[in-house]
Amino acid sequence: MNILIKIAIRNIRRNFSTTLLNGAGISCTAILLLLIFSLSKGIETFIVQRNIQFETGALSIEFDKQLLRQENNELAIPLLKEIESKLKNDRNVAKYSYRVYPPNCILYHGENQIKVNPNGMQKSDLPLFQDMFKVLAGKLEDENKGEVLISDGISKELNIKVKDKITIMAQSVDGTINLEEYPVGGIFRYTSLANKYNVYMDYNKGMSLYNSKLPSKIIIQVRNLDNIEEAKKILKTEITSIQESLNIPPSYIKISSYLDGIGLAKSLSNINRYSMMSLAFFLLMISFVGIWSMQTENRILREKETGTMLSFGFSGRSVRTIYSIESIYMGSIYTAIGITVVILIVKSINLQGGVFLGEAASFAFGSSIINPILTVKDISITILLCLFYPLLATLISLIENKRNTIEYLKNK
Repeated sequence: MNILIKIAIRNIRRNFSTTLLNGAGISCTAILLLLIFSLSKGIETFIVQRNIQFETGALSIEFDKQLLRQENNELAIPLLKEIESKLKNDRNVAKYSYRVYPPNCILYHGENQIKVNPNGMQKSDLPLFQDMFKVLAGKLEDENKGEVLISDGISKELNIKVKDKITIMAQSVDGTINLEEYPVGGIFRYTSLANKYNVYMDYNKGMSLYNSKLPSKIIIQVRNLDNIEEAKKILKTEITSIQESLNIPPSYIKISSYLDGIGLAKSLSNINRYSMMSLAFFLLMISFVGIWSMQTENRILREKETGTMLSFGFSGRSVRTIYSIESIYMGSIYTAIGITVVILIVKSINLQGGVFLGEAASFAFGSSIINPILTVKDISITILLCLFYPLLATLISLIENKRNTIEYLKNK
C-alpha cells in the first residue's frame, strides 16, 4: 500500500498543471458552497433568533391602552408585583424585561421633523442591542444619562450628530401631548426599514414620555423554545388568575408567543432556506459534471502511463487505488484551501459589520445587513462532498472505459 501512495503523490506532483486545474475546481466548489451555507445561516439567524431575543421575545405580555390609562394607575403596582412573582417562579422562564413604546411621536431638530418610533428599554437589554446593531458614533453605556440612540437613517435625514439636542413630541396614554428634550448619545446602523426610524432610550425616560405606570409590553425569554406552547399555556393560566383577583377584564392583557407574530419571518426564513438549498443543489450538479469531465480528461491524457503500470504487473485494482488516492489527496488539499479562504472572507465581513445589501433586501431577508455564519456542520458537509465528488468522478471515468494493456499503450 505504501508504494501505491508514493506513486500517487509522485503523479500529483508530476502532473502539476492538471492537478492545479482540478484542484481549482474543487476549491471553487468548496468556497461557493460554504458561502451559500454561511449566508443562509446568517439570514435565518437574524430573521428568527435575533428577532425573538430582542424584538418579540419567546413570550410576551402586552397591556391594552385602556389598562394604561391614569384611572387604572392604582392597579399598576399590584399587577406588576403579581406578574413578577409568577414569572420568577415559572420554571419555563429564563429572563424577562420591560419595554415601552410611546405611539404617534415626532422628532424635532432645528427646523426639521420626522415621525419616529421611541423604544424604552431596560439596562439588561443593552447586550442584546449591541448584538443586533453596530454603533457607528458615540458610546453605548450602561448608564446613558438620559441620552438616546438614533439610527443613521434619522441622522442622515435630519443632519443630527452625537451630542446634538433633539425634542420628541409624544401622545401620552390619556391623549395629552408631552414634549421632552434629549441629547443624542449614539448613532447605530439600522438593519432594515422596520428599525430605520427607531429611537432607543432608557426605560424610565420612555415611561415618563408616555406618562404611564405600566410598560407597553413584557418580553420573556424561555429556557427551551421547543416547549413554547406549554410555557404559553401555563403563563396564560397564571395571568388569568391575576386578572380575576384584580377584576381586570380579560381583553386588557394579551399573551403571545413568537409563533403568533413571526409568521412572515418564518415564511421568509423558509423561502431563504429552500432557495439556498436549490442553489446549492444546482451548484453541486454543475460542479460534479465539471469535476467528472476534468477527471475523465486527466485519465485519457494518462492512458499510456496506465498501460505501463499494467504491463509492469500492477492489477486493475491497484491502478484504481492509485487514482483514488490521488483524488482523495488532491481533494483534501484543495478543499482545505477553499475552507481557509471562506473563513478569512467571513471573518473579514463580520469585522466590517456584515454585508450591506441595500434597503430593498430587508423585504426579502428581513434585514439589509447580513452577517454570514459558518458552522461545523456546514464545513463537515462541504468536506465530505468535495472529497466524494472527485473520487466518484474518478471511479466512473475508470469503469466506463475498460481496455486491455495493449490498447492503453497505443494511446490512441
